[in-house]
Amino acid sequence: MDIFDIHNVKSEKNNTILQYQRFKRIAKLFRLVELLSAVVLLSWISTRLPFVIKLSGEYFRQLLSVIVSPLFIFLIDVFITFSSTFV
Repeated sequence: MDIFDIHNVKSEKNNTILQYQRFKRIAKLFRLVELLSAVVLLSWISTRLPFVIKLSGEYFRQLLSVIVSPLFIFLIDVFITFSSTFV
């Protein structure tokens, strides 16, 4: 009876070791897929980066010209003045 128990324990140990090795292989595969997707994403971003920088620079330049305009400063002054009178 003890021999069968030892055999069962050994077979369970072997199955567990095989399952652990399979899990390690799957984890390694996921790491590889993650690395490849990061490389693809960086490649995709690097081709579009100059256009994005140009576009955002133009946007901020126009935004700054609106913020510095006398009309905008006047509207902010009026808003601050009226909001402080109602407090």
